[in-house]
Amino acid sequence: MILDLRLAWRRLRRAPVFATTAVATVALAIGANTAILSVADAVLFRPLGYGEADRLRIVQMRDPSTGQRYTRIPPEYLDVIERLHGGVGEVGYLESGSIVEAGPDGAVIVATAAVSTNYFRILDVSPHRGRFFDESDAGSASRSAVLSHSAWQSRFAGDPAVVGTSVVVGAATWDIVGVLPPAFTFPSSFARAPDLVTILPPRAPDAGAFNPVVRLEPGVTASQAQVELDALGWRVTVGDPNVGTSVPVLDGVRDVLYATGRPIMVFLLAAATLVLLIACANLTNLFLAASRWRERETGVAGALGASRIRLIRPVVLETTMIAVMGAVLALVIASFGFDFLVQIVPQAAYGDAAVGVDYRVAGFALGMGLVAGLVTAVVPAWRATRLDPHTVITNATRSGDGRRFGFGRPMVAVQVALAVVVVFGAAIAARAFVDVLRIPLGFTPDGVALIEVPAAGEDGLARQAFYGRVIAMLEDRADVAAVGATGSVPVVRGVPWGAARPMPDAADVASIVHVLPGYFETAGIELVAGRMLGHEDAGGSASSAVVSESAARALFGGRDPVGMTFVDTDGTSFAVVGVVRDVRMLLEHEPMPPAYVLPGNDTRRMTILVRPRERSGAQLASLRSEVSRMATGAIVTVRWWDDAIGSLTPFRNPRFQTVVLAGFAVLALGVTALGIIGVIAFTLALRKREMGIRLALGMAPRGLVGLMMRYALAPVAVGLTAGLLATRALAQLAEAQLFEVETRDPLTLAATVLVVLLAASAAAWLPARRVTRLDPTGTLKAD
Repeated sequence: MILDLRLAWRRLRRAPVFATTAVATVALAIGANTAILSVADAVLFRPLGYGEADRLRIVQMRDPSTGQRYTRIPPEYLDVIERLHGGVGEVGYLESGSIVEAGPDGAVIVATAAVSTNYFRILDVSPHRGRFFDESDAGSASRSAVLSHSAWQSRFAGDPAVVGTSVVVGAATWDIVGVLPPAFTFPSSFARAPDLVTILPPRAPDAGAFNPVVRLEPGVTASQAQVELDALGWRVTVGDPNVGTSVPVLDGVRDVLYATGRPIMVFLLAAATLVLLIACANLTNLFLAASRWRERETGVAGALGASRIRLIRPVVLETTMIAVMGAVLALVIASFGFDFLVQIVPQAAYGDAAVGVDYRVAGFALGMGLVAGLVTAVVPAWRATRLDPHTVITNATRSGDGRRFGFGRPMVAVQVALAVVVVFGAAIAARAFVDVLRIPLGFTPDGVALIEVPAAGEDGLARQAFYGRVIAMLEDRADVAAVGATGSVPVVRGVPWGAARPMPDAADVASIVHVLPGYFETAGIELVAGRMLGHEDAGGSASSAVVSESAARALFGGRDPVGMTFVDTDGTSFAVVGVVRDVRMLLEHEPMPPAYVLPGNDTRRMTILVRPRERSGAQLASLRSEVSRMATGAIVTVRWWDDAIGSLTPFRNPRFQTVVLAGFAVLALGVTALGIIGVIAFTLALRKREMGIRLALGMAPRGLVGLMMRYALAPVAVGLTAGLLATRALAQLAEAQLFEVETRDPLTLAATVLVVLLAASAAAWLPARRVTRLDPTGTLKAD
């Protein structure tokens, strides 16, 4: 074995170009896979940290018409869930919030979570220190609390003595009974990493709860529990206008935590796997070329009685050494690739999960290298055992024929077919990106800031008054051009609040969108007829409305809508005072056209829109500071509207997919080009005598170049055909995931073929042109 290792190493040292190309091919392919896996590991593979996590389910509400999930569960359904004795053992509840604490630099927001006393028991997790809640902690007056591990480390320096003591957070004193495990994450998209966990007070009869979690009984499947939930749920009359006709569903914990991340990671891994397959085909070609050059050496060993194992072992060791070196280099590439991925993959894809190249990912990279080496060694090793020693020894130095390079050209066809699939994916993603840029939105998001701030209080008119005060304060700023507010931000949060119909006994034909005065001017929505909603309409009555052009047609046909009335599902009547242009409320689908009304007593959480006179990071910070002073204790989020549109739905974000797929397309074309260059260079070396004879007989050098090009492009044509057939499967996936993409567009297919063909032609021409430098006399004498 030691001698074989030395032999393999000596072979690689004698062929530095071959070794460098092979190692680079492995490093690029495995490096891309490792970088992606470093992010995908937490989303797809890493254990969640709960006991028997496959039995845990999160209850959400699903809108059958849109498929969207909502986490606010009506109290009627909470009672239904608790009656699922046949499939569910226990139900626990979770709400998220915050506490304002005075710090040396001003107010500090402490993230909190409130849970039912059985919550951690349902999750089957153990505390890092102390204990979790039990029935002795229950009650509305309970002051028991659990610290997160990070808060325990940062705030109390990891002091074990803090458990069992009382601490003051905000204006309240809490008895610390335990500390959460270091890697613990709440199974919720809202309560990611709270610092302090308290106990939920007893649920009021008319109160809802966020994120109920259930544990299925042993032997009960999620589908069986869902069937029982459906059977009980149909009897429930839902009175919450936010829920409407939505139904409860039991979702897996990973599906909730990484709702957008899982399809993103599958998408990335699929693209990286295609590049890895191209690299394996390329490596196979390289080692086939090397084995062809070493036929005489192999033939002599066979003539001297070497066994098949003895003939195969050097090939396997050589490929393994290449693969291991490539895998080690891949870890270096992966570290840079990881930094790039973290910048372009929205954090919503992986949440608060720890991502990075750890020992598991590094081990996977090395294992992938070994597997790649063994796979690529199969064909060269098999060929080494099929050689006839007598024929090889007598013919190895004469009349080499590159056309006997049996597997080389088929491998080129495989590489080209896979490259077509990757390039086609990049092309349709780019096309979708361009299409999104051309969508007539009906509003102008550039330069508009979105301010998310909750309004405290149970009275809707009081909440509306709060938003009105914030808007008035912002209007007084000299650096602000316009201010408004809405409950449904187009594209970002474009789900309407209700439905409208022309008369009480008619069908719903339009949606209800809540807005406050100034919204249309700030969003850049054009007025067509009548007037906008003004402050005179916000005096407590919610009877005035502005409708979009499509809503006007749906409600009133061809009649003039100004002065007409319509009703919502509760029978409230609205008088139309104006008509505005249509806007795009959502990218994935378009709900019923909007009719805009003042929320009145139905005011809930709204988003404030601000159009400042200049766009800057300092402007966002100033707006956040100003609003935070008016909303003491509330978490204020400020971001640019166009940035929010670009990052809201990462998997359907064409910009993200275009960047990633374009990178994979370039990588795939590069690896494929290396394979074609290697095949043509090897073939030219074997057919040098033939080329010399053709030149000596008067064939023009240009004709020889054309001959080699035809030889190289024949498998390319086969690969292009196979790749175009394979794109149909990719097209179906793209149509389901990209925004209104046309995958049957002949221009996209033609562009894909042209790009791959140009890359293959360039790769074939570079070594083929060397034939023009051949000296016929010298070549024949040398042979």
